Order: sequence, then C-alpha cells, then structure tokens
Amino acid sequence: MVVSSEEREVFTMLFESVGNTLPHLPVDISRETGREDDAYLERQEMLETALKEQRDDNFKVIAGWMRDDKRWKENPDKIHQAWTISLDEAERLLAHLNDLRIGAWIILGKPEDMEFEALQPNKQRLPWISLLFTSGMLQEALCEAIWEN
Repeated sequence: MVVSSEEREVFTMLFESVGNTLPHLPVDISRETGREDDAYLERQEMLETALKEQRDDNFKVIAGWMRDDKRWKENPDKIHQAWTISLDEAERLLAHLNDLRIGAWIILGKPEDMEFEALQPNKQRLPWISLLFTSGMLQEALCEAIWEN
C-alpha cells in the first residue's frame, strides 16, 4: 500500500490516540438461541470478553506494524512511502479498520448522511469523524493494492 508520509503520520496518530478506545461493538447471540437465561448471559459475557481480547491484540500488533520503519520504503517520488504487509496481515488490518470505522460511526450516532457538514463537526466529534473517513480511505487503498497484486 502506498501512502504519503503525511497520511502515514495522520493515520498513525489517529489510530494510536482513539483506535483502542472504541466501545465494544454489539454482538447478541440471543437471536441464535432465542433465550436470555443465565446460560445465555454467561455465553454472551464469554463472547464479549473474547472479542475484546482479539481487538486489543489486533490493536497492539497493527500498531507495531505501523511503527516498524523496516516495513516502510520510500518511493522514487520521495513523497510517498510503500507499506509492506502480507495478505494475511492485510486481512487482519481490513477487519480492524472496519471495527474502527463502525465504532466511530456508532459514536457519531449512526448517521445516515455522511457528508462532512451533516456530521456536525466540533472539537469532540472531529477525531471520530477523522477516524471514520481515514479508516475508509485506508480500507479502499488496501483493497486496491490487494487487487493490483
């Protein structure tokens, strides 16, 4: 994936400042079981714990990739950098970017209108708006890089 040095810096900053503070994305297994008894509550808690552990692990691993200068190579244009990750790593990154994007969307109140002005930017909302759009941009760039190879 090729990004400018500025894009790398902005996403790294956003990722590290808000990327692991998202609320748990809701996962409700009652639809599958049709029950909400003690066994359901125990399974739901186990599922939420496992998902949080997985997301925390993904965050640590991906943050490490982003900070690893050996993965970044300067392009001949001296403006952009190429980020080297494997296809398995790309899949993990895409899933985490999707979690970030959905989490930011939830925090912003699940808006239907995704125009910048409609998202009511202010000091508190701007990091989440930025994360929403930046995650989407990186998902698109990553998918394009995968398709090209």
